[in-house]
Amino acid sequence: MRVRVLRDGGETERMLVGEMMVERPFGAAGLADDLVQAGGAKTVVVNLEKGGIEQGLARAAATGEPPIMVRRGRRKVRVFQVFRHVLYKPTSWYLLWIDRCILPVKSSLTPNFRTNYQFLWTGWLRVSALLPASFPQRAAAGVSRRADMRRRENSMDLVQEPGSVPDKSEIRSCFDSQSGTLDRRVFADQALYDLEMKNIYARAWNFMCHESHIPNPGDYFINYIGEDQVIVVRDRQGEVQVLLNTCRHRGNALCRAEQGNAKSFVCSYHGWNYDLNGDLIGVPGLSSYYRKDFDKSQWGLAKAAQVDHFHGFYFATLDPAAPPLHDYLGEVGRIGLGLLVANGPVEAVDGVQKNVIDCNWKIAVDNLFDWYHVQYSHASAGMAGFMDLAAILHPNDQMVMFGEYGHAISGPVIPEERQAEIDAMTDEERLAVVAEGMLKNPDKPVAPPRPSAARDLLGPTGVRCMGHPNIFPNLWVSTNGTQLSLRLPRGPFATEIWWFTFLPKGLPEEIRKKQIAFNAHLFGPAGMLEQDDGENWSQSTRTSRGVVSRGYRHHLAMGLGHDEVMTDDAGAARVETTISEHAQRWLYRNWMDWMTADDWADLKANRSPVPQGRV
Repeated sequence: MRVRVLRDGGETERMLVGEMMVERPFGAAGLADDLVQAGGAKTVVVNLEKGGIEQGLARAAATGEPPIMVRRGRRKVRVFQVFRHVLYKPTSWYLLWIDRCILPVKSSLTPNFRTNYQFLWTGWLRVSALLPASFPQRAAAGVSRRADMRRRENSMDLVQEPGSVPDKSEIRSCFDSQSGTLDRRVFADQALYDLEMKNIYARAWNFMCHESHIPNPGDYFINYIGEDQVIVVRDRQGEVQVLLNTCRHRGNALCRAEQGNAKSFVCSYHGWNYDLNGDLIGVPGLSSYYRKDFDKSQWGLAKAAQVDHFHGFYFATLDPAAPPLHDYLGEVGRIGLGLLVANGPVEAVDGVQKNVIDCNWKIAVDNLFDWYHVQYSHASAGMAGFMDLAAILHPNDQMVMFGEYGHAISGPVIPEERQAEIDAMTDEERLAVVAEGMLKNPDKPVAPPRPSAARDLLGPTGVRCMGHPNIFPNLWVSTNGTQLSLRLPRGPFATEIWWFTFLPKGLPEEIRKKQIAFNAHLFGPAGMLEQDDGENWSQSTRTSRGVVSRGYRHHLAMGLGHDEVMTDDAGAARVETTISEHAQRWLYRNWMDWMTADDWADLKANRSPVPQGRV
């Protein structure tokens, strides 16, 4: 049985033996061997003050009882834990919030306030100095000893050294479009992940925010392009700028708040000051230290190469060779975003739900196309009465739309006969359907039939779409177009999930509250569905690290070779079929195109054409 020793502070070592965890003083000779012999134990807590470890283990082995030795001094430990969580941690965070968020931006604060704050902060640091060495760091980070232990265990499993960059033939072998099988390496390889940051995220158009997030000059919103953090800000002229959130002096992050309003961005490290358009406008010591031998005009913030919006949803790309946003989206991408405004202009609900799931970002993306899992993974949501799965699934009325550069839409479709009935209704009659639904289910929001103007906006195929669009690489428009989700990569084995809620302007307050509450419990950290999904994604990613497991490819061949592609007058390619994996296959075909392209010219010339004929 393998014994792993972890050092915790300067007093004890922690040892994991199978499912056991023990703490012991440094230098307790022979303990590891005794623990191996007592491998049936579930928990061993070693007395730190007294001896008797070997005798206790031997006695437990003779009686067949799990060896349990109680550590003395537990009351003292508990008092420290209460102090840390109830007083020390909240106070530390409060003082840190004042230091980082209030003092830099509030020029109106009185000198007395600043003096008193400095006195309080200095005193608090002196209190910290009297505590054990490991105490302040854990308290400030909000990490208990047990959580710290789990974090260390996970990091041992997840860390993978970067490997050599795979050549194009290796990448092309990752997905076999003829058999529909996928190499699990795409979920667990650090070298592939690093190449994704360069060839996909640094080239693609990435969603930044909605116009209602930054309505006024100085309003900003923090987002990411891959792992590059950016500031999306409306400048003094009303133009939207996307600036890399890194000071050109020493690389410090300029803006720490997620959203707000600023007159400029000042670096907390050395005080370099940047205007809202990214120009460097202030450098402390320009005359005395730099001796005026410094050209500020050459050291402004790095900017996105292109910024544009569609229906008020702003996107940015770091690559100047990227096509215009309208062309990048294509017909399918424009339909996907159009679903958000099909019922009229929208505005963002305050707040973004964020959580991190231990999964590769591509599993989180391809799952949004997957309607095969709904009746199994989300059965508990139906059993609890939260939602009627049969009313949304429609396994035999499914549509997949294929877009340029990997965009796709997959999910239920309104049959043409039913859409013809809706088209014959006036907008007043469609609203009557909503009223009737609210009477039957007063506690749940009702998705209305789209207004007559939606047909002109979305086209004859898009207006029938009830599925999930993905704007490549990682932007999901959820069912009924009231939510957006970003799947932000955080290494091969972690994805940060963001959920935005958008509602029509002027929506009655009662309906607005119901929709917000429903959305919060549908997806996100408190969502019934994403809790199910998160477990599946995490385990699917974890098994991709196994030496033997990763040799077995994923099977994505559902419906392969059984459906015909149709095209409408607007050029949108689709198949209308049962539940299938057409969209997943399209995703990974395009992933290979992006990963093997040298630049945008190469990608445009050699990308996979939109499917035709039998697929």
